[in-house]
Amino acid sequence: MSDQILNVNDIASDAVIERSALERKVEDRIRKTVTLDTDMAIIEVLQSVTSYVAPALLLKVHGGAGAVYIHDESAELIDRVKTGPDESQNFQILFLKEGQNCRFYGRPTVWFFRFSE
Repeated sequence: MSDQILNVNDIASDAVIERSALERKVEDRIRKTVTLDTDMAIIEVLQSVTSYVAPALLLKVHGGAGAVYIHDESAELIDRVKTGPDESQNFQILFLKEGQNCRFYGRPTVWFFRFSE
């Protein structure tokens, strides 16, 4: 697992998502203010999101079946996470460095962190 993936099971579970604690984790890493979306993202097949739209995302690994791939500006694969109900119960924050993007395969369960005004 790369340094762009952080397990957060201590502050995110199926029962409780501690929004402010998750936002602080992202803010501590990227040094900018963010807000975690209240609603889960509706993912389209092969949708991609750049670091300029969402610097990080919360991923429910044991959620919807699919995968999330992180690519750099040259489209080189940086990391990937397989998701689905058969995966271990796990919540992770995936960080996107400037210029990177993530591409969604299938229907992974995610929430976006967005830059706050």
